[in-house]
Amino acid sequence: MPNITVPVTLLDGDGEPTIELRLWVQNITADGLATGAGSPEGVLEARTGREYMDTAGVAGAIKYIKQVNSVGGDKTLGWVLI
Repeated sequence: MPNITVPVTLLDGDGEPTIELRLWVQNITADGLATGAGSPEGVLEARTGREYMDTAGVAGAIKYIKQVNSVGGDKTLGWVLI
């Protein structure tokens, strides 16, 4: 994950987030725990290692991990129930 080095401008002259801040936030959120109702397989695009929690899951079918970056070029595939 890229690091923001100091000093860095977080807001531009109009008070809007800079591209550096936007990219940093995007990288942080891309690695966090994703949640949703149902399996992420075929639905959620993510990088290898990302975790997902099924909020509607039943015992034994709650947490998934992205083990394969893509299957046949589809980045929504490759989730494994853990």
